[in-house]
Amino acid sequence: MKAHGCTGGPSTPGAGGVWSCNGTKASFKFKWKSGNQLRQLSFEAMQAQLKDVGIQLIADDTPNALTQDLPGGNYDIILFAWVGSPDITGNDAIYGCRSGSTHAQDNNQGYCNATVDKLLVATNHELNSAKQFALTNQALVLMAKDLTTIPLFQKPTYLVYRTAMKGLKENPTNEGPVWNINKWTKT
Repeated sequence: MKAHGCTGGPSTPGAGGVWSCNGTKASFKFKWKSGNQLRQLSFEAMQAQLKDVGIQLIADDTPNALTQDLPGGNYDIILFAWVGSPDITGNDAIYGCRSGSTHAQDNNQGYCNATVDKLLVATNHELNSAKQFALTNQALVLMAKDLTTIPLFQKPTYLVYRTAMKGLKENPTNEGPVWNINKWTKT
């Protein structure tokens, strides 16, 4: 930050420990849907970590965070979750260019790369799984270069079962814990 002419920071108590660059404080409203304890705790952990390096996060929990603020782009930082499918098709709904009323309706970040869009749509129409993977991987390489979103963490899930049950494995997709029920056994 100093190399870019910023002043203040965590070692400068007079500045509140927050960096300032060209008169703008490194302070961000951090939004999430109110009433979600896991997101509240996530905010508190990130707030403490960023305070140590001179960045201020201000709580902005609201009931409209996901229904109005996220689609409207009304946030500095927003915490929300996508739950994926084990099927690699359908990612164009999140990362495809918005075009019309039925395409890319979950693309709240407004990302658009025409090549990525074509690759993801092609993935949806491809029945050969090896070709699907190849198309998806081509899109992912471009998306990583574009830095479309920054995934912070995998939301913790819990799988509780009796020790007599064997073969249960967690699955973070929308398939849930019964995704491999054909491999379960009871001793």
